[in-house]
Amino acid sequence: MTARRAPRLGLVALTFAAHAACAAPSVGRAGGAEGLGRAPTSAELAEAHRRLAELRAELGERTEEIRVSLEAPLLPGEIRARGAIAVAPGRAARMILVGPGGSTAVDLWMDRGGHRIAMPAREEVRRGRRGEAASGMPVELLRGWFLEPFEGELLHAEVDPDLLRLLLRTDDAWVRLEIRKDGSLLLERTPRTAPGQPVSTDRETIRARSGVACGEVLYERDRTGVRASIVCERRRSGAAPRALIDPDAPPGGDG
Repeated sequence: MTARRAPRLGLVALTFAAHAACAAPSVGRAGGAEGLGRAPTSAELAEAHRRLAELRAELGERTEEIRVSLEAPLLPGEIRARGAIAVAPGRAARMILVGPGGSTAVDLWMDRGGHRIAMPAREEVRRGRRGEAASGMPVELLRGWFLEPFEGELLHAEVDPDLLRLLLRTDDAWVRLEIRKDGSLLLERTPRTAPGQPVSTDRETIRARSGVACGEVLYERDRTGVRASIVCERRRSGAAPRALIDPDAPPGGDG
């Protein structure tokens, strides 16, 4: 991702809040299930389920030191920040990005149902439910890659020695996943709709050249023009339990 201007960490809190993401519309069957090839054999389905289980297992509970870059139409340029994220897939995740001098610029907590974004420099806290605007933060990237990696019902598989293609269905989206022989992967997520609704042009794309290994993950959302990069610089297993609790939960609560 090429910067338009020199990175300004001091603007992270302000500029993340400057671009509100649009709520995703839904899409019908045409967004996911049309254009499929022949039905997979039972052996191919078994192989697809095995590979999918391996991917999910590799992205388990962990803590990562990260670099984040964000571009969006309303931002003055590319925004960069460093921080860390603790995640327990299927439960919760907490990401903290720091500004100059090590002060917290953005503190994001999320679970399957919603998110909380705090910007201490502005003394501002915003909460939202799943699918709601998230103040420019690429929440769907964080949810899809960290919190709910490769979730969904496996509907179709194309198994080839050099490429594995999968179609998954979640409660609110079609997910197309391509995994190449070198481990790189491409994930495309398109919202679903009730029958008769127009097909959405909204799409979210995640690319990871290193696959599920610690490396760079690129995110694009067509409708909003948001582009993001999260680079894992270091990863360790496990996450501090306190990091995964909703910061607004009463003392002694489980979040």
